[in-house]
Amino acid sequence: MINFHILIMCLANFDILGHRGFNELIFILQKELQELQKRLVVLGCQLRKAEVGKRTYEVATEKLIHFAEVRKLVFSMYCFGNNKLLCNG
Repeated sequence: MINFHILIMCLANFDILGHRGFNELIFILQKELQELQKRLVVLGCQLRKAEVGKRTYEVATEKLIHFAEVRKLVFSMYCFGNNKLLCNG
């Protein structure tokens, strides 16, 4: 990543750099901007992937809790009936 202190010094000394040096500086900044835009796209994709993973985890957790609650209800109904011997042992 470009050192912005150097950039500021170059801009402050434009008369020393001349037109050619200034064009080179603009080229460097354009390349740096392209790299930052690529990095931003990658970070955006990683964020979306993390959000999808989080939602998948939440749905799976909800299903597991529901399964446990139904299982507990069925088991308690089973124990409430004629098979108390199986439930106590």
